[in-house]
Amino acid sequence: MKTDRLYFIIAAMAALILGHQLSRQGCPACRLLPKASAVAPSSPHPKTMKLENTIRALAGTMVLASLALAHYVSPNWLWLTAFLGANLFQSTFTGFCQAETILQKLGVKRS
Repeated sequence: MKTDRLYFIIAAMAALILGHQLSRQGCPACRLLPKASAVAPSSPHPKTMKLENTIRALAGTMVLASLALAHYVSPNWLWLTAFLGANLFQSTFTGFCQAETILQKLGVKRS
């Protein structure tokens, strides 16, 4: 029973992140802001997240999801956490990130 609930929570988190990124209307909080003419040009909350922020959000969600799965399902899910950490580490030196390639193909704009 707990496993089914955990899978639902992980799927909901992923859907929220992807839905926010793929939406051309921006996040619900942005709709509450005044129109663009009344907002200062350097608004702290842009309508869409840029590529680097999207990668950080995706990596953070995946790490938290793998830790939750390791706690509730099987400790073998910690291998996913290790893989994510190794990928983040190697991308600092090589500049290659597979998530960046995939997100660009999905239409996420660079900063």
